[in-house]
This record gives sequence, C-alpha cells and structure tokens, in this order.
Amino acid sequence: MDGRPELQPERAERGFVLVAVMALITVLLATSAAYMRWSTDESLQSVEAAAAMQAYYLGQMGIVECGFQWLRTRPAGQLPIGDTPIPGRQVPGFGSYGTVNIRYLPSYQEGNFWALQRRFRISAVGTVRIPVYREGRNDYEDVNRLAVLYVEVRNFADYMYLSDEEMTNFGDRIKFWHGDTLQGRVHSNSEIAIMGDPVFCEQVTTTECDFWPGIGYAPVFRGPDPLFRTAEVLIPQMAERLRQGAAATGYFFSEVGMTHRAVFNGATVTFYKWPTGAPFDSTITWSFGLVPNMCVFVDGPLELKGIVTGQVTIGSAGTMRLLDDIKYSGNLRDGWYIPDGELGSNHNILGLVSESEIKIANTPQNGRENSAGLGNSQTNPNLTNIVITAAVVALGESFTFENQNDPDSGYVFDGSPDDRGQIFLFGSVTQMRRGYVHRTTKGSTGYLKQYKYDKRLLQKRPPCFFDVTDEHGYALFNVVQWGRGDPREYELQFPLEVRDKNIVRYN
Repeated sequence: MDGRPELQPERAERGFVLVAVMALITVLLATSAAYMRWSTDESLQSVEAAAAMQAYYLGQMGIVECGFQWLRTRPAGQLPIGDTPIPGRQVPGFGSYGTVNIRYLPSYQEGNFWALQRRFRISAVGTVRIPVYREGRNDYEDVNRLAVLYVEVRNFADYMYLSDEEMTNFGDRIKFWHGDTLQGRVHSNSEIAIMGDPVFCEQVTTTECDFWPGIGYAPVFRGPDPLFRTAEVLIPQMAERLRQGAAATGYFFSEVGMTHRAVFNGATVTFYKWPTGAPFDSTITWSFGLVPNMCVFVDGPLELKGIVTGQVTIGSAGTMRLLDDIKYSGNLRDGWYIPDGELGSNHNILGLVSESEIKIANTPQNGRENSAGLGNSQTNPNLTNIVITAAVVALGESFTFENQNDPDSGYVFDGSPDDRGQIFLFGSVTQMRRGYVHRTTKGSTGYLKQYKYDKRLLQKRPPCFFDVTDEHGYALFNVVQWGRGDPREYELQFPLEVRDKNIVRYN
C-alpha cells in the first residue's frame, strides 16, 4: 500500500467511458462539419447545374426569338453576308442572353458560285447569375452557356414531291393511293387527296387544314405526323437563277421559232435545232463537254435523252419532252439507278427544269402503242418504261405524259389498253399543278409509278437550283444542327466572356 486510495473498478470504467465519449463527440463534430461542407458543395453544384441548363435555354431563346426570327423575315434575295450582330436582352426573373450573332457560311461545290448552298450559324450566350460563398463572404457569379443553331436555305430538291395545286386543269382530283410509296419529304399548297393506303416515309405538310379522304382512306405515315396549315411554298413562274447561271457561263441558247434537242453521251452533250413545228432535222448541230456544276438553258421548247456524267441542270422556257431515258451513268438494277458506294460518293447530279411543262414523249422507247403490243408484259426495256434520275421541276404546269388517248390530246391509239410501262424516277418532282401519269382511257393508258427520293440531293443540290420561299418571298430554312457549343472553339472566332469550365460539345 502506498497510502493512495485504491480506484474502484466502476470509477475506472467511468473514466474510460468519458474519454471515449469525448473522442466520439470530436469525431462526430468533425464528420458533421465535413458532411455540412459536402452538403453545401452538393447544393452549390445542384444550383450550378440548374443555372447551366437555364442559361442554355436562354441562349436558345435568343437564337429563336431574335436570330432565326430575323432571318425568317428577310427576303430571300436580301439575306446577309458576313456577320450580323443583334442585341440581346434581359429576361426578367431568369437571366439574359447576350448579343445574338448570325454568321453566313456559304458552301461552294468545287468553287462554283452556281452550286452555292447558303448556310447560317446563329449563336447566343445565355447567362444566369447565382449566389456563392467565397472567402468568407457572400458573392455572385455568372453561369454561361453557348447555344448554336445551323440552318440552311431550303431548296426545291429537298422535297421528294412538291406541288402548288393538286387539281388538274380539268378540275380532276388526282390522288395518292394503294401502291404509292413516297420515300422523301412531301408538300402541297393545296389539299392532298388520299385513297387506300399509300405510304409516306418522311414529313408530309400542306397549307390546308386536312387531307381529302377517298375510298378506303388509310394512309401510312412512317415518318413524323403530318403537319397542316403550314407556310405556302412559292413556286416561281421563271427559273431566274438558272437563266442567270447559263448566261454567265455561255450556255444560254435563244433563237425565236426554233426547237432544240439535247442528247447526252456521258461527259458530252450534242445539241440540234430546227424550226418549231417541223420534223426533226439534224442539219444544225454542235457538241461540247460538261464542266463541273454546269447550268444550261434553252429559251424555247426542248427535247432530251441520254446518259449524264457530271453535275448539270438543263432547263427550257417551253415544253420539255423526254424522248427516252435520261439518267446518270452508273448501274441500273430492275430499272433503278444504283449510286456507286456510300451516300454522296457518286458525283452525278441532274436537274431538269421547264418554265412550262415536262412531258414523257409517246415514243417507241417509252412504250408507244401498248409497249409494242405487250403492255405490262413487255420485257424489252427499249420498248417500255422510262428511267429518270433527276430533280424534275415544271414551273408552269405539270410533269405528265403526252397523247393520253382522248380527243383533246390529238391522239387515240387503235387498240386497248395502252400500258406504256413504268416510270422509274430516282430523284424528286416539283410541279405547279399535279399532272396525270396514268388515265383510265382505253381501259388503261400511261404508266405505273415507281418513285424513290435521291437522298444525295440533301447534301448536293443540282447547280443553279431554286431556294424555297414562302408567299411573301421570305426564305424557308432546314435545321442542320442545333445544340450546345464549345466556348473555347468559339472564342477563336468571336471573343466572348465564357469560362473554360463551362465546356460542352455540339449535339
């Protein structure tokens, strides 16, 4: 014994527990502080994430209500070049968007002005201010997001089928019906008539409030839902851009009272001319090679046929008659042109434009007299069918066929029926007024339709082709790309107060 009182076991345990509790409290306080800091950081991150999304949508707001709206109210011939800045604005209760910039991005094919595609980049930075706690005091910081929209002036070749009026000159309503399949965009400025179950694979639009429903109405829409009461697409009376392009490059042919014929043979074309109304005469002739993105115009009637290698648009002021196949050089399979390789790898592009009408001529090659007597059983392609690989445009009237076995046509076949085969059309059709390609005269007269859209036309338009405008002459646009931009890349072109940490990529 040393004289000190002996500690009882209970008191020793209480001392140990007290130390342990104090240690635990210290740990809990430290954990709580860390948790509170983590909660604060997490809350700040949530606020920043919400602000970032809000800033992006403010940028989009600036693009739509300011930039795109400004473009949509410009006449097609007065769209800007270079950069066009438009002031931004505060959006009360949400934030702001800064200066909206519209940049012109022309796309030249092989440096040729007449193959120009007009694109625009519209951008805006949205800004949202959020509270932050920094270095022991309350502060604010801006969260910025860049929104970018690329648009392209719409072109006639963007439509698989485009018309101004669906009724014929005789008041007949032509219908899409069972067996019709349209694989591209469809629009009409009038009421589209449907009977049976035609198939529409892409967007269908009309200025009317509904379709005209015929017997067995059951259309199949494999693309987006159809849109009604849309803007009218203006179909001009004259091919001004084609005329200008042909005149500027020396391929405008004009002689009053003469009819021309163009026969394509790969990369060359041979022209003939003779007095209108007289039989074909091969006395006056000349040839030339096709150059990249060529524009050709005949100020009168024109006949044509042949095989095309290259990029060319050929037009006429008068009726254009297709004497035989007019097609790209390449492979044909079951009547269809097959582009070489992947989409866009084949460079052959053709536009056929008439300021009047385009008619499939009643020739032996196009199935005259019931395809040489065998009708739809004819297997010799030189005596039936017609293959057309082109963007076809009839500004004055219709894409149709001649000699429809009625007295008005001046021709009645001494037989029945008069089935001339099929139209294999790989490209697109634009017409002021929808025309017949088949009639019930003689029981059955004309052609069955096999139309496919050449999707390369979305990327490579025929030279000197038409911009699409509404009835006010304002340009219509396709959305090419819309998303969040990369501020660092953008600053190289347009210095903006956008922080590196807000980097995102295009959608």
